[in-house]
Amino acid sequence: MPDLFDDRLATRVIAMMQELSSPSSESAVQATVETARLVPGAEEAGVSVVDRDGGIETQAATSEAVRIADRAQQAAGQGPWLDAIGHGQEVYASHLPSDRRWAAWSEQLPADIGLGSLLALPLISGSRTFGALTLYARRPDAFTASARLAARIFAIHAASVIVAAQAEEQWRSALETRTVTSQAVGMVMERFALGPDAAFAVLRRLSMDTNTRLYDVAEDMVSTGRLPGDQDDLPDPRNEGAEPLVEG
Repeated sequence: MPDLFDDRLATRVIAMMQELSSPSSESAVQATVETARLVPGAEEAGVSVVDRDGGIETQAATSEAVRIADRAQQAAGQGPWLDAIGHGQEVYASHLPSDRRWAAWSEQLPADIGLGSLLALPLISGSRTFGALTLYARRPDAFTASARLAARIFAIHAASVIVAAQAEEQWRSALETRTVTSQAVGMVMERFALGPDAAFAVLRRLSMDTNTRLYDVAEDMVSTGRLPGDQDDLPDPRNEGAEPLVEG
């Protein structure tokens, strides 16, 4: 099967996974759409991902035409990548102008958008479909059976890269939060000669009193070198023994 997964695409997938060993999720998604155009038949590509609130957003696209098509799907509430995400299955439209599966979507597309066929593939992690990769072509019947199989293989690798990037990003964010909070706790300990639990309780009280996230309180302390607010407005650390503030 010589044209199943041509050398350029296979080589680029390997390079992408090596280059993005610890990427941001943004760079991973952008690399995915750029590399996806090496799939035989593909001229443009887009990646849409489910966000934390259950909405779906286009995180990367190779052209404005892709973004227009994606926005039309959102507005119509129907379309190929919405089906790919919703059902966790590949969706192929060989001739978009005559395909009536998504009439409301098609009616919102500009007449001159120039999309002849598309292939939408679910991005899957374990049993969870978290997004879709959509490949577009200007001509109809652009994706042969072997090209669709190559696209499936690529989508599996792309999903792995994106999920790894998301996990790395979340880990780095959590580590940064813990580091900044620990630094702020250390500042309170030094200022008031407190133990770590009482110092953390002071930060929590500041967070509640000012209706500010604890991380933001800690970050402000670390960046400015002082506690937020006037000194007279700070919680009295001597009250910590009489009124425990720690959770639990």
